[in-house]
Amino acid sequence: MENTTTTIPGAPQTTASSTNATNTTTIFPEQQAAMILWKFYTPGLLLLGGFGNLTTIMVMRRFKGHYFSSQRIMLMALAVSDFLVLYIGALQDWLFYGFNVESSPIMCKIQIWLEYAMGTVSAWLLICVTVERMVAVKWPYKVKIVCSLRRTWMIISVVVVSACTIHFPLVLDLGIASSSCCDHQSSSLRNSLSVAWGWVDMTISSIIPSVCLVVCDVILSRTLFKASASAAAVSSTVYAISNASGHSDSRRKRASKTTVMVVALSFMFLILSLPVCLNLLWVSYYMDQLAFEPGLSAKSDLGMAVTTLLWYTNSAINFLLYCFTGTKFRKEFFSMVCCRAQDHHT
Repeated sequence: MENTTTTIPGAPQTTASSTNATNTTTIFPEQQAAMILWKFYTPGLLLLGGFGNLTTIMVMRRFKGHYFSSQRIMLMALAVSDFLVLYIGALQDWLFYGFNVESSPIMCKIQIWLEYAMGTVSAWLLICVTVERMVAVKWPYKVKIVCSLRRTWMIISVVVVSACTIHFPLVLDLGIASSSCCDHQSSSLRNSLSVAWGWVDMTISSIIPSVCLVVCDVILSRTLFKASASAAAVSSTVYAISNASGHSDSRRKRASKTTVMVVALSFMFLILSLPVCLNLLWVSYYMDQLAFEPGLSAKSDLGMAVTTLLWYTNSAINFLLYCFTGTKFRKEFFSMVCCRAQDHHT
């Protein structure tokens, strides 16, 4: 009996036993679950993310006034980067893992490079949006100066160029490996870059953005509650106590809603982006062991499918978060839909 290695969708390495002309490939339950996730969950993400990100761009274009300009541009750029993550990364993964459709060596390089780069761009644009919101609350009279249109475009350009430059060395040795998947051609580069790049990607795409978002959210929350308390104190000297109490409760409710929104955005980013970074780091350390243990490799395939799809989910649900937490966005979206429905009716 001779042991050979074969490639199946969703499971790059499995054990196949052959006796004379009869080949039997063992597919573990974890690999079957991974294939089901890639084949049936990914199309839903592509539809939701495509519709959501394109709709976000259309809604943001409808906002008027200078106050919304810089934030609108940031959110539109974030929608573009999320759209690219889905239709460069998730689409290609769906075709390969779900239907065994392979990409060319050139597309392999472009896909990996842009997928990593746009993931980093999305994370840092989310930081920029949160920082701008914090500036608007903490220093409302300086927001037009600090968050000018010129600076906004400069920040977006720096983020995109930096992310593409940082991730460019990753693709130098990428190609279609013997296992028919996009990987490093050199085994030495595969081992060294996988470990090193696991730490680099986790640091710049998940850890630093998560820390920055948490810090900004804490500052934003404290500022909102202080402003609410200060407004209540001032109003108590002018209005009746009952009116002041009512205004204070109203402001506190608005502050609470904003706090819940920003904490929810940060928490969603953290729980959806960090697992794939940790999983990639774990795989890089145990890569040699996975090649000789099919059962462990099958569990790794399922873990990779789950964590990667969670990361893609982060790029697909921002539209839903905007609708649930943003009153102005929701009103503008419904206004756009209703107007188009009326135009189509007439």
